[in-house]
Amino acid sequence: MLLLELLKSNKKKTNKKKSLPVNKLKITNIIISTLLGIIAFYLSWDCNTKLGYSISEKILYGFFAFLFGGLYIILYLIFRAGTCQKIK
Repeated sequence: MLLLELLKSNKKKTNKKKSLPVNKLKITNIIISTLLGIIAFYLSWDCNTKLGYSISEKILYGFFAFLFGGLYIILYLIFRAGTCQKIK
């Protein structure tokens, strides 16, 4: 009995120690995702302004750019960076 109780209490202690890095990892992931989303929103807004899109289109495209920040930035660099830099 005593051995089982010690094993159970030991498992609880190790679970508490493991939960801290996961929380830090989640917070770091949220911060990085938010920063990428903000950068993607800015790139989308700036390029769409230069191309003459309406405000509703810029908001819609900016919203999706924010949601898929990392993917949008990669696709922006491949397909739109040259187009938007030529227009000033």
